[in-house]
Amino acid sequence: MYRNTPPSLKKERDSNMELFRILAMFLVLVVHADFFSLGAPTSAEISTSSLSSFTRLFFESLSIGCVDMFVLLSGWYGIRPKIKSFSNFIFQCAFFLLSIYAFCLLFHLSELNIRGIMGCLLLLKWNWFIKAYLLLYILSPVINSFVESSTQKLYRNVLICFFIFQSIFSWIVNAAVFFESGYSTISFIGLYLLARYFSKYKSRWMTYDRKVYLLVFILVSFIGAVASYAFGVFRIPYFNGLIFRYDSPVVILASLSLLIYFSKLHFHSKIINWIGASSFAVFLLHTNPNLCEQHFIPMIQKIYSLNEGMVCVLNIGAFLLIIYVVAILLDQIRKITWYKLELLLLEKFQHD
Repeated sequence: MYRNTPPSLKKERDSNMELFRILAMFLVLVVHADFFSLGAPTSAEISTSSLSSFTRLFFESLSIGCVDMFVLLSGWYGIRPKIKSFSNFIFQCAFFLLSIYAFCLLFHLSELNIRGIMGCLLLLKWNWFIKAYLLLYILSPVINSFVESSTQKLYRNVLICFFIFQSIFSWIVNAAVFFESGYSTISFIGLYLLARYFSKYKSRWMTYDRKVYLLVFILVSFIGAVASYAFGVFRIPYFNGLIFRYDSPVVILASLSLLIYFSKLHFHSKIINWIGASSFAVFLLHTNPNLCEQHFIPMIQKIYSLNEGMVCVLNIGAFLLIIYVVAILLDQIRKITWYKLELLLLEKFQHD
């Protein structure tokens, strides 16, 4: 999720993939503004508010691959663990967790207690992604060793076996609880390996015109929304729950297709690169345990209850955009702080 680009790949990692990162983070906001805040449309809602329900289902279908997109992006370039980049990532997480908690304490939005302190230390189930990604980061040297030493045939067979196993035992029957429906490092490893494979071997599946991959993404998302709508009409909740999951083969296909589409774009923009470098701050801001349940979710629910149709969509979109902008600006403070801290540490080591 965080930048870990080896020097040899820096020229290749252009603004097209930074734009992919920016889009993925905005889709995280959309996911959290839709089912996470409002719940999935019920069969009764689908019957009485068909257009509104389908719109929400379509937005969920478009955005549910957001987490898979982030992990696939890490796999596309490969994580190259370094003390500096690892420390920077940890500092960014700590900066937002601690400063937001302190802000909430100062303005009496939260209370000083053990749970609040545990949240700052990532000792709660909240912010599962950070912990799952950190473990992927820790394991990346082992994963990279397999990627570099294995034959293409062995690599391909491992991928096929992994996703067959995950699809059957996690996605369909949920008998492999350690996959956590895709909310786990194990699922991240599969996504990482999948993206590394396509990046390394440039298989024939990547030779089509880029519009094909965008079309696949849109079609798969639309079909997912239609299927979910139909399951709601016929009151089949079990199958409906299979569609919008991170371990769903359909979601993974859509996310991979969009990744390949962006990899075929070529352009450079300093603004996009600047925003992309701080995009993870958007996640850290709006999912903060002191803000999400008490402020983010209630605001989404309020906007949804007071508006209808396109007005509702535009108002929620504007609210999400404001969160995005605020997070990017706040991260500039973090970057300045980190830069000064680096200088202090460098000066201290030089004197020692």
